[in-house]
Amino acid sequence: MRICVHRLLLCMMLVGAAELLSHSVMAQTTGVNTPAGQVLNLGTGGTTYMTIGVNGNVAINTSPSAGVALDLRNGVDPNTVLQLAGTGLNTTQLISDTNLWTTLKNVSAGPLVFGTSNTTRMFIAASGNVGIGQQYAPADMLHIGAGTTTVLGGEAGITLQTGNGSGGQRSFRTYVSITDFNYHVKDTGLGTDAFTIQYGTGYVGIGNSAPQSLMSIGTGTDAIVNGIANQRVDINVFGQSDLYMHDSTDHTNTRLTAGAGFGEVGTTTSYPFYIVTNNAVAIAVLANGMTQFNGDVGIGVAPSATYGLDVSTYAVHAGAYYHGSDARLKTDIRPITHALDKVLALKGIEFNWKQDGRPDMGMTAQNVAEVFPNVVRSGSDGMMSVEYDSIVGPLIEAMRELKAKDDQVVARQRATSHQLEIENARLEAEISDIRKSLVALKKTP
Repeated sequence: MRICVHRLLLCMMLVGAAELLSHSVMAQTTGVNTPAGQVLNLGTGGTTYMTIGVNGNVAINTSPSAGVALDLRNGVDPNTVLQLAGTGLNTTQLISDTNLWTTLKNVSAGPLVFGTSNTTRMFIAASGNVGIGQQYAPADMLHIGAGTTTVLGGEAGITLQTGNGSGGQRSFRTYVSITDFNYHVKDTGLGTDAFTIQYGTGYVGIGNSAPQSLMSIGTGTDAIVNGIANQRVDINVFGQSDLYMHDSTDHTNTRLTAGAGFGEVGTTTSYPFYIVTNNAVAIAVLANGMTQFNGDVGIGVAPSATYGLDVSTYAVHAGAYYHGSDARLKTDIRPITHALDKVLALKGIEFNWKQDGRPDMGMTAQNVAEVFPNVVRSGSDGMMSVEYDSIVGPLIEAMRELKAKDDQVVARQRATSHQLEIENARLEAEISDIRKSLVALKKTP
């Protein structure tokens, strides 16, 4: 049953007055009243449809209930409807139906408006679009904040908050800033931006409120990991996952792969892969697998400015080592003099390393420095190292000097041997002559 309020009040007054007169009820100057302790019943055809209880609560098609100012029931229609209609075209209904639904709707073509302090707070247009902080014409199914309407201090936002569990309350707020017009998702507990989309560029920031590229992950004091500022950002993946980065022409594709027990980083095309430090290429991995190092390298130890390659272990295995030695790379080329004397000044020794007691043999850097100081280098810790390969040159020249001396000895020996051979031939000739003379003497009578 639908009841128009203004007609309902008129019926209440007319029917109530007639019933009171028939029961000799006393009329007061302030209105129509029943004696103390009695209810006021209003109805038609001998049937009561409305009752005003002794406490002033009103009931329609039911009895007044304590604490319920107006209890409206419908005894015939399955739905209970309260309808408000103004002098215009809009008609608003509040309906309680058999589906246990409670519905508030505008049955005409107008909007449904909610407000506080005489100000519109929510607007449901005839199209079904909802505006919050928008007085009219919401542009989408849900439109929060627009125009000059002030919402949440000038920022249209939504806050999602958990209950007060064992870890306390946790909340995130998503909003569009009125100062930078960016879209933010803020961790309200930490007071920092967890996610930002920059207005005008579309740049995305994760842990970065001012992204400077298509995606900026954690930078400056905005980089938050586990609540600690200025820490690295970890990307965790489970199973095998691939992250691809492409250039604008799709020529160079960089892939980061996390698999079960392994990780990969590199390119998927024939272009080289670079490792850059201080905005310069430090390591280049070429398409053929060759690796180019453009700085000091440490394996198992921090790189030293003294050495291009610093290895923490004693042994390094390789098929071959090649050293740059082209004559075009050198100047002031001259032979090594007194090489034999210099080599003889070196002392070969056997020893054990203090670190692990491993037996070895070689020389001491201090001894080599006395003879060949240019092949000895001191590190930042003062420890001395020897470039053993450079001693090959003196060893070769020492052998050459030995060979020259040996050749001189051999030449002298050969000359002496030749003189001895001549002298021996002469003596043999003389001995032969003597023998002949003795034989002749024996034959003389």
